[in-house]
Amino acid sequence: MDQKVLKFLGKHKLKFSDILYLERKDNKTVLTTIDHTTFETYIPLKYLLDGLPSGCFIHINKGIAVAVEAIARIDGNVYWMNDGQSFTGRARSIGQHNANRQLLENAVTPNNHLISETMFQKFSVMDKLPLAFCVVEMIFNSVGHTVDFTYRYCNDAMEQRERLSKAELLNHSYYDIYAHGDSKWLTIFTDVAVNGTPHMVRDYDAYNKVNITLYCYQPVKNFCASILIEDGQSFPNITLEKV
Repeated sequence: MDQKVLKFLGKHKLKFSDILYLERKDNKTVLTTIDHTTFETYIPLKYLLDGLPSGCFIHINKGIAVAVEAIARIDGNVYWMNDGQSFTGRARSIGQHNANRQLLENAVTPNNHLISETMFQKFSVMDKLPLAFCVVEMIFNSVGHTVDFTYRYCNDAMEQRERLSKAELLNHSYYDIYAHGDSKWLTIFTDVAVNGTPHMVRDYDAYNKVNITLYCYQPVKNFCASILIEDGQSFPNITLEKV
């Protein structure tokens, strides 16, 4: 992400899910949030969009981008938002507007509470596993792009490692928990959850200052389960035995 974008979002403590739409006005980009607070910046609209999760916003014309989840309906090339605001898209892109409308109308909202309860029951046997373990669900917007993932299960070790309670992790999105989180995890988890491709990833965890290995697999469609192992990880409550 561009450092100017990162600095701007961090300064105002903005999460991508807070933003309703972005408009180019008087050589500035104006962001409007869900509580209708506005923020202005000289950062071009295109650069700001590049710093937000792919597919989360639709760039409907040169100077306006709208949050997909905030669209109430699309009439021709007019996008009506949930707050009553409307924006006119490119007149020459009517085919794309129609495609967006069809995808919006056919979108299915999952029963998140039922999903959460099911994941708890399915993976509760992992509660006391000494390795950090979690299951995430991929979140898609109305035009079919993966935009985020939500924690549906985590065990005790994951809770301790992240220094967050299960209540703070479960049923919350990645980008809401970790402001400006690395989008590479979205790409990896999507491949696992959607295509069923297992991954073993090596990385440096700057937050905990340790190298990690992440083993990911698909437990069910659109979900990714992960086991995380730190380099040199020890288990203080477990005694090594020889057999």
